[in-house]
Amino acid sequence: MEDDGNVLLTGTKYEFAGIRMPKFKEWAERVAGLDVSVKTPAQEHIACDAPNLNLDFMSGAEGKFNEISIDDAQRIHHSHGHSL
Repeated sequence: MEDDGNVLLTGTKYEFAGIRMPKFKEWAERVAGLDVSVKTPAQEHIACDAPNLNLDFMSGAEGKFNEISIDDAQRIHHSHGHSL
């Protein structure tokens, strides 16, 4: 949200990208019941279960990819829904 209360989607992926939406904040508060004044701090750490390793698969994949990682941060980043 911009300083003047307008919402602006950046990028080119979505139909409304680059278009200022001056009534979106009002709609979000009135219809969706959102309180846009609430700020949620970024998560310092996201809990992650231990990797479920398939050693045969990993052995077969070795040398075919630039990187294979079982690092928790990488696994979280590439998991379904990471952009939410």
